[in-house]
Amino acid sequence: MKASGRGADEGLTLIELMVAMTLLSVLGAVMLLGVQNNHQLHRETVDESFGLADVRTVVERLGRDVRSARSLYPGATESQLVLWVDKNSDYLPTPDEIITWQLVKENEDGVQYNVIRSTEGGDTVVQARTVVSDIAFCYWTQSADPTLGDCTGSLPAQASNGGLSAEDAAETRLVTTTTTYDFNPTGGVDTRQVSFSSRLRNVE
Repeated sequence: MKASGRGADEGLTLIELMVAMTLLSVLGAVMLLGVQNNHQLHRETVDESFGLADVRTVVERLGRDVRSARSLYPGATESQLVLWVDKNSDYLPTPDEIITWQLVKENEDGVQYNVIRSTEGGDTVVQARTVVSDIAFCYWTQSADPTLGDCTGSLPAQASNGGLSAEDAAETRLVTTTTTYDFNPTGGVDTRQVSFSSRLRNVE
């Protein structure tokens, strides 16, 4: 007598095929989501790494200039640091010893700025390419008690008023800097903010 029921070679029923396709669709969606999440994490990690590398360069080199400076230069503003580094210790400022740190827009259509270190002698070097908002410089006297990221109580240095006066420039002993950066402003991590302070050590 022949056994009743479906044979082993009859294949899948329509219902079984639909269930299998549904399971495969769910599995594919889960895998796609995992790939997207990994890509986003990788992009954020790259953004953060590039941003930190550039900011570290600014912190190290700008801080070194401030520590080595004989004095701030009158006219320095909240967004442009101008100082005199007396390289040969002759107490006579020369064009190559007057150093300016400022932001220059990378291109007219973009939102990123380059951090530029230049001298009156004509040397210009791009120190960072990830800054997306104005650097904020604050200038403090010896007796000041500054708070990083807050210029309240600092010496007046508004560009609209001509920047630091000659008297205030001579009184400046500490510079605090706040910068915001993002390697990829169109995607990836949100902007990051870094504040640091540098003290003038060669002022007499």
